[in-house]
Amino acid sequence: MGVLFAGWLGVGFGFAGCGGPVQYRNYSMPAVLSPSAPADAGPADPVSLSYEDSAQFDGGIRMVLPGRASPAPEFSLRGADGNLYTTESLRGRVVWIDLWAVWCATCRAEFPAIQKVHERYVDDGLTVLAICRNSTREGFKEAAHKPWLSFPVVDASDVRRFSIPYGAFPTSLILDRQGRVRAYWQGHRQIPAVERLLRTLLAEPAPSREVLGDDRRAIASGDRPSLETSSSVVTGELFLPRKSVTPGEVFEGRMVLDLDPGWH
Repeated sequence: MGVLFAGWLGVGFGFAGCGGPVQYRNYSMPAVLSPSAPADAGPADPVSLSYEDSAQFDGGIRMVLPGRASPAPEFSLRGADGNLYTTESLRGRVVWIDLWAVWCATCRAEFPAIQKVHERYVDDGLTVLAICRNSTREGFKEAAHKPWLSFPVVDASDVRRFSIPYGAFPTSLILDRQGRVRAYWQGHRQIPAVERLLRTLLAEPAPSREVLGDDRRAIASGDRPSLETSSSVVTGELFLPRKSVTPGEVFEGRMVLDLDPGWH
């Protein structure tokens, strides 16, 4: 397990020692993500979740209750597969963000177990996003390009204003389908406990309206038809599933147009 002194947008988060044979785990949550943070807490100050805001889960994990959870930090990262992963594009899926480093032995040792979790639940709506920090490009390529590894990996070592707070490797951040932070911890993962947590979140209802991009996309004035019977289309809205769409894939969408009276 690797531990370091790190910051969130330049704010120090903390320092902890390596734990020898005892696996290190810290279930406190940075104040910027916690519903229980005191008013005078700094963004990266560790906060213990209250019993009013969360529920005890297996393995020591505390799961934040849906109505108390904070929105996930905004990020936009390019994966080794060439795809762009953003807070918005992942909404509608349960997301396990795994922060790791090349030199963190615990991080890399747990990859095979995480791969199995990914394989079991990817079709149910789980995305595992492994984000590498504090590492060299050569080390990332060697660690990430494994023939058996199919969950997305991202090299974010060169991202200067990294939005996800952390103070140790590995760090786990669990987002629900609504894009809210439901669990956070630093250190070793007890995979069976994590798996039960993920199943709980996967069973929660998806957002009532899954869209790709903005909910409402008004047609630009230059795109409006100019016919003698009407001056314009007032608004146009396109609703699509919030997921990537591959060529040849069939999906259900909906378009709503509000038209001026008399438009044909």
